[in-house]
Amino acid sequence: MASSTEALGFQRADDGFRVVVSRQLPRLLETHLPALVADFIGPASDLDVVALHPGGEAIVDSVTRCLGLREGQVAATRRVMSSTGNTSSAAILFVLEELAGHLPVPEGRGLAAAFGPGLMVELIELLWAS
Repeated sequence: MASSTEALGFQRADDGFRVVVSRQLPRLLETHLPALVADFIGPASDLDVVALHPGGEAIVDSVTRCLGLREGQVAATRRVMSSTGNTSSAAILFVLEELAGHLPVPEGRGLAAAFGPGLMVELIELLWAS
């Protein structure tokens, strides 16, 4: 993603750091994420859950749309986005905690996806069994 360095990151300010999220981010994700996910884990629509970094409604909506996800697959992400919001890097950990308490099936497979500065994409396969 050569044109992504300005899409997500931090800006130094007098009072610390400020998160920078470009309006281009959802479009960049829609353009590049489907191929990354397919190469990593196969069709996301086949997964039981997808734990997304809750970086904002536009980002979650964009990823849900471009990966062809059902709302039930991202329910933990939506709950955390509503209750806790975007806590930067720690946000995905809150989603995983929420997901661990509300697994949709006793045995399953999922994906965790987080995004970082310069539009770094981190993907982790999730497997669980009771």
